[in-house]
Amino acid sequence: MKRVTPQLWFDGNADKAVEFYLDVFPQSEIVKTHYHDKKDSGANGEISSIDFRVMGQEFTALNGGSQFNFNPAVSFVVNCASDLEKESIWRKLAEHGKPLEDGWVKDKYGLAWQIVPGAMTNDIANAA
Repeated sequence: MKRVTPQLWFDGNADKAVEFYLDVFPQSEIVKTHYHDKKDSGANGEISSIDFRVMGQEFTALNGGSQFNFNPAVSFVVNCASDLEKESIWRKLAEHGKPLEDGWVKDKYGLAWQIVPGAMTNDIANAA
């Protein structure tokens, strides 16, 4: 088995979401963009999905439609190196999103994130 890659389901705006995540997180890049062709159910030439990488973690953003929405039952944890980094990332994710409790934030696409400050990350590492 190679790896597990989270697939994120978007309502026709996967390209905008990927641009947003690349702006929020350093060391991020688009790996490959996939387009519909004539035999697909989507319109010819439109983006079907985007493979991208955020700080070494691979994701796929799918233009799946409006059938499904994100909820906090699945979230991504961001272990920050410093409190300054935590504040910067949290602020960017919260813009046009929804701040939640204790470092949690729901971004403007509805995806939940847990932003862990540097001191907490260090405490966890030292306890191990």
